[in-house]
Amino acid sequence: MWGMEESVKMVCPRQFPHVALEYSLQPGLWEGRSVLSTCHWLFSSASYRANSLVVQHSFIIVLQVFVYPDNVAYPFGGEGFTQYVLMELHYDNPAMISGTVDSSGMRMYYTSTAREYDAGILTFGHDITPDQIIPPNAKSFTTTAILTGECTEAILPEDGIRVFGNFLHTHVVGHGLTVQHFRKNPECDVYEELEPIDRNLQYDFNYQQITHLKREVVIKPGDVVQLKCFYGTEGVDGVTLGGLSTRNEMCFTFLVYYPAVDFQIAISRIESSALRDYLKSLPSGDQIVNGTEIDYSKLNTVDWDVDKFQETVDESMQGAFCRGEGVSHETFYMHFM
Repeated sequence: MWGMEESVKMVCPRQFPHVALEYSLQPGLWEGRSVLSTCHWLFSSASYRANSLVVQHSFIIVLQVFVYPDNVAYPFGGEGFTQYVLMELHYDNPAMISGTVDSSGMRMYYTSTAREYDAGILTFGHDITPDQIIPPNAKSFTTTAILTGECTEAILPEDGIRVFGNFLHTHVVGHGLTVQHFRKNPECDVYEELEPIDRNLQYDFNYQQITHLKREVVIKPGDVVQLKCFYGTEGVDGVTLGGLSTRNEMCFTFLVYYPAVDFQIAISRIESSALRDYLKSLPSGDQIVNGTEIDYSKLNTVDWDVDKFQETVDESMQGAFCRGEGVSHETFYMHFM
């Protein structure tokens, strides 16, 4: 597959579709099942879904065309490659408007002539969890995710991968994202910051798309990639938590690259004990934290000190996880900057 085009035909364009995810199903999942029953089985089993589906594309439903470089294509079909693709379309209809017909879709262009390189997509970001807490009345609050040097060292090929496209994603209170790139200088054994891989400081949830980078970026083994998501919650009533709903938040980026390697996902999150310790220190902390459990419904009773909470999040240890071919790696880290 060397190109794709989204097609939108619906009432009130862009009002209801939230995001579309296109998954490739790992070979063998459908053995003994029909395609329909396999899809139902995967989407009714969250844990199996998380370990069996690979994001192939992700995009908001806006009219756009994304074309791969001439020497790159996404492999599909044939022995050892994806046999089925599952498309998941999320909708957002808080007003419960009825009678709307949506015929959104996509058109894929393919060729039977193999390209020099197979493309891959690396899903990278903050774990989707209510532990991603964004306080109200914040002009700019930052969530950080990291792809560690240990992960890139363990999974990437010697010559690295070349990133040529990217898709940035937060929800409605997100107003900016930056994908930072760090490489260790062997002469002084310190990490130096390179040019950002991607950046959008005027992010608009209602206009998202996969973009071609102005230049290909090589990520080498041992490199560190850090994603920063910036949120504005002035005038927002109550805390915003991480989650799947449009009224929750996310912090993700999807790096489109070649040559493809089995690098499925990289996620990170604040260490739970650090978050509990901070919440327990608040005047109402005993009501919010019970042992190891956090009562997220009580967070709206907090008189938030945004700067203090940001400092706590930035200075806390973070847990980072990545999964690839023969690798399942977890480590703890501090933010780079």
